[in-house]
This record gives sequence, C-alpha cells and structure tokens, in this order.
Amino acid sequence: MLVIDTSVFVDYLFEEDNNRNKTANEFLSSIEGLTVFIPKIFLIELISVAKRLNKTPFLQQSSCRAFHL
Repeated sequence: MLVIDTSVFVDYLFEEDNNRNKTANEFLSSIEGLTVFIPKIFLIELISVAKRLNKTPFLQQSSCRAFHL
C-alpha cells in the first residue's frame, strides 16, 4: 500500500508547472493497479490548494468524481 502526498495530485490535476505535471503523470502511471491509501487530510489539503489557485470550479466538477467523493 502507498500513501502519496497531496502535492503529487495537485501537480497532476492543476498543471501549474509543466515539469511537475509531467513528473506527476509519469509517477501516477507507474503505480497504476497498486493500492493507494488517501488519508482524510488529503481532501482538506486539495480543497485548500484549489481555493488558493482559484480552481474550485474544476475541483467540484472533475476531481471529486475522479476520487469517488
């Protein structure tokens, strides 16, 4: 089981930095099929960053569905 820092998902979802986005995409692709544990704090951190980046509409529409929230 893996625990992945929220920043990896932030880099994957919000594409603020092309290099970080590419790295996050590659990493998440490399662990496909493995069990990933997402702690409860993950959602709080993700919403906080989305709000700071003014990405809350994206978060509401896309991310919550992707994470079955």
